[in-house]
Parts: sequence; structure tokens; C-alpha cells
Amino acid sequence: MLVRSFAVQLSLLALVLGGFEVALSQAQMPTRRFEQPQSRNYSDAQDASFFSTDTDLNQALPVQFQSGAQGGSSSRTSTRQASLSGNNQRTPQSFAVRLARAPNMMGDFLGQLSESGQMDLFIGPSVQQTTSTNDFHLIEDDGMKTVYVGGPSGNIPGSIYSPGPTPPAPDLVLGLMSDVPGLFYAQSTLDDYVDVYDDPSAIDPDIYNALVYDIYQEVEFVLPNPSAADFVGRVRVQDNNSPLPKDRVFFDYNLFTNVPLNAAGVDVNRFAPGFEKTFLNKMASIDVRVPMALTLNSSISADGATDSSHSEFGNLSLISKFLLTSTETCAVAAGLGLAAPTADDMELGLSNGTQLIAIENDSTHLLPYIAALYTPERSNCFVLTYLTFDFDTIGNDVLANVNGTGLEQIGVLQDQNLVTFSLAFGSWCYENYTRGNMIKRIGWSLETHYTATLNDADTVSVGNFQIGDPNQDLSLVNQMIGAHMQVGKTIFTGGYGVPLTSSDRVFDGELRFFANRYF
Repeated sequence: MLVRSFAVQLSLLALVLGGFEVALSQAQMPTRRFEQPQSRNYSDAQDASFFSTDTDLNQALPVQFQSGAQGGSSSRTSTRQASLSGNNQRTPQSFAVRLARAPNMMGDFLGQLSESGQMDLFIGPSVQQTTSTNDFHLIEDDGMKTVYVGGPSGNIPGSIYSPGPTPPAPDLVLGLMSDVPGLFYAQSTLDDYVDVYDDPSAIDPDIYNALVYDIYQEVEFVLPNPSAADFVGRVRVQDNNSPLPKDRVFFDYNLFTNVPLNAAGVDVNRFAPGFEKTFLNKMASIDVRVPMALTLNSSISADGATDSSHSEFGNLSLISKFLLTSTETCAVAAGLGLAAPTADDMELGLSNGTQLIAIENDSTHLLPYIAALYTPERSNCFVLTYLTFDFDTIGNDVLANVNGTGLEQIGVLQDQNLVTFSLAFGSWCYENYTRGNMIKRIGWSLETHYTATLNDADTVSVGNFQIGDPNQDLSLVNQMIGAHMQVGKTIFTGGYGVPLTSSDRVFDGELRFFANRYF
């Protein structure tokens, strides 16, 4: 019995000593517990299961700007913890989810005003026949003799012109048998006299020592702006954009009604697929857009019908974005956009194939901007603002058929530089982030856009030809109202806009639909 009791006591002593040794070992070499950081993605930032309370959902860090919060599956990282780095310093990525949830600005613009122009197209030399009828007949030199255009007496269409009324000028003529309808005039050469034959085989001339008159046609035309890219629309940085860098693909559709691309007005259906990709740890992004439209044909007929629902490719745009500063309620960004000259050249001609004018799409436009986003605390409201500029770098070459011998370069035409201030205000009126719920939120926004020219309009003129109006400028205010709905990871936006200014309007109404898929 004593032995058994002694053995029990030794066992108890061993257990005590062993526990002391283990405790001592743990005191000398403390252990640390490391938890694997949770993997988050953008969709987590919009799912209620990621947050323990509605407050966390409304204020926690958006995933694309996370600073590496840690925590187990059963614990939640607070807003303050998420916005601090390991050394207890606030990081540049400290944003609230409501900043990331603010929708993009819709935008408002197409292009500048169209303008009318006039040029005198040289038709050819003529003589005035007064023996039987008082007509001007086109003539040509066949190398041996001067003969009528169109055979004997110039009786084939395209050769005879009849004097018009005395006012506004005695030499005004009308093309009776011309294949080019319009208003013509005969300008005397003053000292050029020729003998004219019915045909090269004739021995005696039909008219002796006739004074030569040059026939010109007065051609009136309407050009958009005139800029080749305005058929599809100017690139606008603020269109479907936000100051926050984001990873997304998107598709934009715009309907502009009664755009003054010609005298009658044109409805323009514009489409712009594109994508935005972040870099520099989600602090910057690049935005690529490929605009195209069903619009007025860039090859315009001056004396016939021009297709007003023609497929046209616009200027490809690349827009950079850099986040400058941020708080939990505000973000400020700036960047530079480039509009590359990928749209077709603009051409103006006659129905018989005669080319009158060509404006080449040569210039790259620079689009610097600064933008801000503000979301008040304890509020579902949001405010976006953009200040953007549009600078033409080198201008576009202008070619014209001044002498009737074909197109020749006569100058370079600069697009007017633009400045735009845009302000948007809105609010989310429905939010439901319950797991499995597809419609996350629904909201509205109201936007005001003011656009003005920064310089006088450029002109190019040679002889009786002129394009551009030095008195043209632009000062307009447009208003947009729209609605936004998030379904899963996609935000759909629809809006309608009207001009608030009676003059300088570039459309009567504008309908917009956007789809942004975030990833």
C-alpha cells in the first residue's frame, strides 16, 4: 500500500515538473499565430456577406483600393483598421465603398455647329454667240482649232448657257443644257479672242474673233464644323467616366436628334465599345474607346442627296487617369486623353464626280482634364465634376478645286479649342445587398454641362473660295437627367438631355444608354 502511494506521488511530481518545463519553454520561445489574409475581389465589396453591419458596408474600404486587411472568417475588419497600414499610417488607398459605388457621369456633347460656304467652280472657257441666239457656248482647243464642246454649235448637253437677268450682274448665266445644275456666271477675259469652228474638219469658222468668257458655277455647301470627326462626334473625357480608376468593359449608345450636319439636320446613332484597365496598384488606369455611328456620309454631294444614315468610324481615343489624392469621402484625379485621327476624311463633290473640297483628318487632339468625386458621410448622395479641354494640335489640310483642274492644297484649318465644365448630382434611392439578390441598387442623377470655345474660328480662303467663319463661336449649356441600376456586377445607365440655350445648340435632344461590366 505504501509502495503504491509512493508511486502515485512520483507520478504527480513528474506531471507538475513536466508542466513547469513546458511553461518555461513557452515563456522563453513565445509562439505567434499567423492568419492567412482573406482573398477579396470587387464583387465582395458589393456583397453584404463581406460585412458584419450596414455601417461596415457603407464605409468599408473598396476592394480595388484595399491596403491588405487581415482577419479570420469569424471576424470583420473595421473601417478604421482597413484604412490604416501596418505602421498605423493612413494609406493612399483609403476610400469608402460609397465612393466606388458612385455611378459614372453621362456626358452631353456631339460636335460643333455646321456652317455654310460658297465656292466658284471653274467650268471652262466659252464664247458668246449672238448671230441666232444669245447664248454662251463652251469651247475647247483640240490642238489644231478651237471648237465647240459637244459638237457643231455645241448642241449636246453640257455646252450651252443662257444669259440671266440683268441684276445682280449682266454676266449672270443659267445652265439650260448643262449636266451640272446650278447658278453660273460668265467672266470676260478682256483680251482673249479666238475663231471658233463647228468641228475640226470645217474650213471656215462659225464665229470670227470671238471674245472668250470663263464660265463659273456658284456652289453653296454646308459643312459640319468643318471637322471630319464631327460626323461621329467629338471625343469627350467625361462621357461614361468617373474620377476613380476602375477595371471594366463598357458599351455606350447615344441618339442625337436634329444635329446640324447639313441644312436639314441629321439624326446620329453613335456606338462606342471600350474598356478601362487599372495599373500602378490600382491608382491609375487607361481607357480605350472605339466610336462609330450611323450618321451623315463623310462624302457629301453638293448638288444631290447624301446618305444620312451611313456607317462612319470615329476617332479612336485613349484616356489616361491618375488618382491625385483621396479621403474616405472625396477623390481627385487628372489625366490626358488623346483622340487619334482614325475617322474618314471629309469630301464634298458634285453628282457628276467632280471633287470640290476635301478636308483631311490629320490632327490629333489633346484632352487634359481634372475631375473630382464627393460622397457625403451618412448619405447616399454623390457629386461628380469635370473640367476638360480639347486642343487641336496641327490642324487639317484643306484641298479645293479652285481652278477646275482638280484638288490642290490651299491651307490648313484648325478646329476651335474647347473648354467644358460638367457638374453631376445624384443619389441612390434603393439599395439591397442581400446575398443572391440581383438588383443591388437604383439611383438617379442630374447633370449640367457648359461648353465654350477658347479661340476664334479659323478660315482658309483662296480667290472666290472660303471655308470657315471667323465670327463663329460656341457657348452652350446642356442638361441631362438619368437613372442608374446595378444588376450583379453590371451597372446600366439611361438618360435624356436637352440644350438650355436657344442658340449654338448642336442637337435638339439626346438619348443615352450605357452598360458597364466591372471585374
